[in-house]
Amino acid sequence: MCMEHGASIEKAFARAVAHFYELHRANLLAIRPATKASLINDFAYQFLQEELDGTAGFEFLSRRKARYIGCGSRILIRIKKLDEASRPTINKTLAATRFNTQNDMDLFGGARAVNVYLGYILSEESGEINKVAFACPNTDGMIAWTLDVGGRHVQKALDFEVARRSPKTDRLVSKKQRKKAGQA
Repeated sequence: MCMEHGASIEKAFARAVAHFYELHRANLLAIRPATKASLINDFAYQFLQEELDGTAGFEFLSRRKARYIGCGSRILIRIKKLDEASRPTINKTLAATRFNTQNDMDLFGGARAVNVYLGYILSEESGEINKVAFACPNTDGMIAWTLDVGGRHVQKALDFEVARRSPKTDRLVSKKQRKKAGQA
């Protein structure tokens, strides 16, 4: 999917960010980061639909307040802003918890899909997209596939960013937290 549709996906995200800045240039400082992310997500969904609609295997689905992209009834994609470690920045909602633990979202009529985030990382300095990536959540952490922004190539290997449970607290501890704990 990345090799065949990566350029279209990147194009849609680049258009979404450019469109956001074009519409909101005058009041950028007044827009909260969560609102900015929501607007860019909405534009990305719209532009992805324009890019991929009619492409075999893609379907655009809405359920309550969430929108998803289905790929061959095997992959369920949710658009989100990603942090620097390619993890989605999400609110702790029941739907997010179900999605992150690979629960069936029941959108394909009995077929079970793998839940995957498609997201972007914005540069703090320029506001441009640094990275577009797929991130597959599970109970142990996150696995990400990065698309090379600019169309140079799709990453061949995987980025592994898997959180591990701390034996003391039985909570997930990120790689950065483990490094800090080791230095203390």
